[in-house]
Amino acid sequence: MSGNLRPPAADPEEFAALLLPRVASTIIGPVLASRALVTSPSPGTIVDGRYRLVRLSGQGAMSSVFAAEHVFTGDRVAVKLLAASSLTDEAIARLRREARVLASIRSPHATRIVDAGVTPGDDGASAVPFLVMELLEGESLAERVARGGAQAPADVSRWIGEAVDALAEAHAAGIV
Repeated sequence: MSGNLRPPAADPEEFAALLLPRVASTIIGPVLASRALVTSPSPGTIVDGRYRLVRLSGQGAMSSVFAAEHVFTGDRVAVKLLAASSLTDEAIARLRREARVLASIRSPHATRIVDAGVTPGDDGASAVPFLVMELLEGESLAERVARGGAQAPADVSRWIGEAVDALAEAHAAGIV
């Protein structure tokens, strides 16, 4: 690209500002009024009219991550939703930072962000921020070790190299 033209995600500050605004009503508006409200997400819930939650993949004190699929394309993704009890300024800022981090790292060894936004809460006015990321499937290292015992040194060396590559990208992006 030449001149001042650049993709919106090139500047993490702009990217986050566009995707996770503080005032949901300015983004949601009447077009989204009929979409499903998300406060107690569960499999089958449609997020932002586009992502059908399939199964809970993980849950923490502040958010839940679901395996999901795009209702139009069928793409399998991971959707992270802030818990209704976590809709504080600090939690929203943390999710915004996470979106920036994911958007700024360009590595095949780091999770890629696909989309982000807000979806209405039960009262129709509050915003429930969400992130959509590529879905990583497979087993954890703990599961692999439990299943197969000690891993081959060549495999362990490759995994460490991939993690170092991702950390190098994060460092180059000014994150670590």
